[in-house]
Amino acid sequence: TTPGIMQFIASFSEFFGGLALVVGLLTPLAALGIAATMLGAIFIAHAGDPWIDTKGGRSFEMASLFLLSSLVLMILGAG
Repeated sequence: TTPGIMQFIASFSEFFGGLALVVGLLTPLAALGIAATMLGAIFIAHAGDPWIDTKGGRSFEMASLFLLSSLVLMILGAG
């Protein structure tokens, strides 16, 4: 199980990081927070899951997609 403080940090990062990306405020910093959260999701929450599960189960495909898109925003910026 994940400690409560880590759950709070992840939810804070996802909510306010996504809000900052929508508004365009501090885009590299917001994308860094989302990338860190998605790394945690891939390596902690989806540790034994496959890349894609064709039967509709758990997979880390979406977490890796969000990680990649946040890394692109972090590197290239909002413009």
